[in-house]
Amino acid sequence: MVKLRVIGSSSSGNGYALIADDEILLIEAGCKLIEVKKAIDWQISKVAGCLVSHRHGDHAAYIKEYMKNGISVYGGEDTVADIEECGGERIKPLPLKQKTWIGRFAVQPFSVIHDCPCCGFLVTHQDMGRLVFATDTEYVKYRFNELNHILIEANYSKSYLDEEENREKRRHVLQGHMSIEAAEDFVKANNSYDLRNVILIHLSDRNGDPVGFQKKIADVVDCEVLVAEPGLEVELKAEPF
Repeated sequence: MVKLRVIGSSSSGNGYALIADDEILLIEAGCKLIEVKKAIDWQISKVAGCLVSHRHGDHAAYIKEYMKNGISVYGGEDTVADIEECGGERIKPLPLKQKTWIGRFAVQPFSVIHDCPCCGFLVTHQDMGRLVFATDTEYVKYRFNELNHILIEANYSKSYLDEEENREKRRHVLQGHMSIEAAEDFVKANNSYDLRNVILIHLSDRNGDPVGFQKKIADVVDCEVLVAEPGLEVELKAEPF
């Protein structure tokens, strides 16, 4: 079994840890390393690597800090180029759709729709099964077979959008993030007997509704549906029992 621990899941900073018995895979570098260390019980030596979806600060601000502490950082090839240009640090590229082993985690990145190069990740581990992670995207065009776990952005609902927000900020929300309606479509398309968990991530403080969004997804799947918040821990099992 692998445990998911949420370090952060908002525009203030995003970070997630997949914790197996003998190794840890981090997803996103948007939280300070001290918060990561607390979340993984100070087992920094077990970290096999960190996946970064794109260069925006709430996902990548602390890359240098991670690397200085011996953590290898991985991202899609476009994302790597962007981060190198902005931060002056080298990270390891993950070719799109190709499988790369990071410890015993197999990672396959895929492109998503954002206002800069951005990747989602299909992550497989023998004790966890298959997990898909996608954030900061209008939608995901891919379908995945036999998913066990879905971590999917549900940033906003159009019905909650603040009409008084400035046009540029509103455009960024609509063109760079996933609505609960798009998340629902993705979950429906990837629902199966094998699905164990759906975790909704990166909800907007102003334009989201954690309780309403959770219920909306729970109505279309027969598995546990949770909303990510700091400190949340979820057991990620490949088998139902």
